[in-house]
Amino acid sequence: MNDVITFEDFTKLDFRVGTIIEVHDFMEARNPAYKLTIDFGVLGIKKSSAQITTRYRKADLLQKQIVAIVNFSKKQIAKFMSACLVLGAVNGKDVILLKPESKVKNGSVVS
Repeated sequence: MNDVITFEDFTKLDFRVGTIIEVHDFMEARNPAYKLTIDFGVLGIKKSSAQITTRYRKADLLQKQIVAIVNFSKKQIAKFMSACLVLGAVNGKDVILLKPESKVKNGSVVS
């Protein structure tokens, strides 16, 4: 288990629902990954890198809603700037994306 945080620390994280609108291979990444473009509604479009190639094909990801943290500072990965963190459950080398049970408005807050 990682370090314990306070509830106040947790409330600083901004979890939102977005829809993947573009998926590209991320050839420069050290580990197999995709470059995702995600629509977060009123928050706009954000990009992220995700190591999810073992479970998901690019075509399966298009128009899929996901959950991400949108208020991290940007992180450069190779020549790509990631502006959010897509969330998933790690199962060995496989990552299963977290998603809403039903379709919701892009930008919806996850609490």
